[in-house]
Amino acid sequence: MKILTVVLNLDKGGTQRAAQNFAEAYCLLDHDSRILSLYGLGSRYEEVKEKCKVYDGIGTINEIQDWDPDLIHIHSHGPKYEDILLLIEKCKKAKIIETNVFSVPSPWASFVDTSFQLSFWANWIFNLRGGSKYKSAIVPYPVKTESFANFDKLECRELFCEKYDIDKSAKLLGRIGQAFDGKWSVGLIKVFNELKKEDDSYHLVVVNPPKSILLAIDDSPYKKSITVIDKIIGDENLQLAYSAFDLTVVIVEQGESFGMVIPESILCGTPVVTLSTPWADNSQLEVVGLDQKEFLCKNIKEVELSIVSYFNKSIHVRKEIQEIGVQHIKDSYDYIKVAKLSLASNFEEVNFSKCKFNSINKMLNYDFFTQFLIKLNSEKARKLTIYTTGYKPLCLFPIDVIKFLFRRIIK
Repeated sequence: MKILTVVLNLDKGGTQRAAQNFAEAYCLLDHDSRILSLYGLGSRYEEVKEKCKVYDGIGTINEIQDWDPDLIHIHSHGPKYEDILLLIEKCKKAKIIETNVFSVPSPWASFVDTSFQLSFWANWIFNLRGGSKYKSAIVPYPVKTESFANFDKLECRELFCEKYDIDKSAKLLGRIGQAFDGKWSVGLIKVFNELKKEDDSYHLVVVNPPKSILLAIDDSPYKKSITVIDKIIGDENLQLAYSAFDLTVVIVEQGESFGMVIPESILCGTPVVTLSTPWADNSQLEVVGLDQKEFLCKNIKEVELSIVSYFNKSIHVRKEIQEIGVQHIKDSYDYIKVAKLSLASNFEEVNFSKCKFNSINKMLNYDFFTQFLIKLNSEKARKLTIYTTGYKPLCLFPIDVIKFLFRRIIK
């Protein structure tokens, strides 16, 4: 089969990594797999070009039309409507699938045979936002599980701590992310401050943090125990960092549509403690693994307690937790398995509210008001859970309403 993967560019980022992984997996499955990089190439190009032919920009449309793909796989973050429409018009026989990154019907949704949602939660949000009239299926991001193997954690710890002048005996917490405020939360620094207040052995490493996190670190009485790394380049160096951490802590105000840092960390033998964000994207729960209940937290205080609980466990129990996590990622997100799933011809219709909502809701045991707001199946009601969960103080609600109305007026 001739398969064209369409992505905004081949730079760094979760969307680009997912597109690369899909395209390379299709190639390994003996398909003629090629990539259309719409708006320039990027840092991934040198690696990708050895495995797949890459078309540079929509200006290559006639060459693509002559090739005549059987399947076009669009990654919805970034492409312009007119470019996708031109591609569809030129490749009339091709079946169209998309990986829908933000759980919102794309401008070209009516042309798509199946829209892939990254989790059951994402599919539920997609339907709330008008996606129920389109065919969707749960197809997550693909992960190269062999690329993030668990190195010798002790050796990685030695190398990493020596490189960044960190006490090797510290309880080492880590967070790696993109430098956008919405992909972080000052709640991470609040949690660390509380932990450090009770136990001086904690140390935090943040990689590529935004300005809001840097400001929170400056205000922390324990900023000398926080190591800031501007960026880490290359999978090998990422593996070194993940393997050196005892725990990765993922608190993201806007939630994760998938969260590539989660499987990467777990594959390196480092469990992930994460915060549920029912007001936003919430795929992080499923990626961590619903069977890892103690790492899935419904409020900031539970994050703190979960971290303390992990360090109180024996080395043997921690090892078992690490092994369970690694197996979960391999079973659920390995790129060859996910690529096969994306090529399946018949997808069962997914009813999120029946098959997954109850299990997640019961597992997290949300308070009455949060459960009520979610069960309303309303996008507006769901947003209010940011207050009922305690992430934002309820007293801020009227202030936020006034700000919202003011923004609407000035528009």
